[in-house]
Amino acid sequence: MIDHPFGIGGLFTCAPGQALPPWSANLDRKSWAQFFLNYIVPHPAVTYTISAASKPKHLVDKMGAGFRRSPNEATRKRRRVLVDSFLN
Repeated sequence: MIDHPFGIGGLFTCAPGQALPPWSANLDRKSWAQFFLNYIVPHPAVTYTISAASKPKHLVDKMGAGFRRSPNEATRKRRRVLVDSFLN
């Protein structure tokens, strides 16, 4: 179970104003929320996530992550490197 998959908003503050990486286009990601959730949710160790939304449009955006292709291992690794660069 993943509670607060965005680190209580911390991941969003790491990439303010940055466009999604060009290589994420093949996964049909439209936002950072979808990018992050589609990395977390398909992971084999994750059974579910609890992701709060203060606005209906945020809920709809996050739900969009579940209707896209899941990343392969190479893409998961690229994301891990990118997210690690935000956090370090």
